[in-house]
Amino acid sequence: MKSFESFLATQFNEFLAYRQDMGYSTRQSRSDLLLFDRYLIEKKADWDALTPSFFLQMRSEISMEAVSINKMLFTLRVFFRFLLCHNYVNQSPMQDVPLLK
Repeated sequence: MKSFESFLATQFNEFLAYRQDMGYSTRQSRSDLLLFDRYLIEKKADWDALTPSFFLQMRSEISMEAVSINKMLFTLRVFFRFLLCHNYVNQSPMQDVPLLK
């Protein structure tokens, strides 16, 4: 199984363990997070880069169908709610990022 490599690797693993403990399947979430992990590495992103505009740019740069991008954005919304509840962030940068039509 491929491991996460970005600065959020620990949080990704905590999130997936939490979701699995709650009885959710994590296969799709893991796939979405791996894609986001690669994007973070490619952009050399850190905590300060995680702004709504960062996610809007990512949304426009990823070459996938709208439904697949929306699934990833949904996973990231849930992930950032997890980070918010566990005091990693003060607010979710995903709250103002709309889904694609």
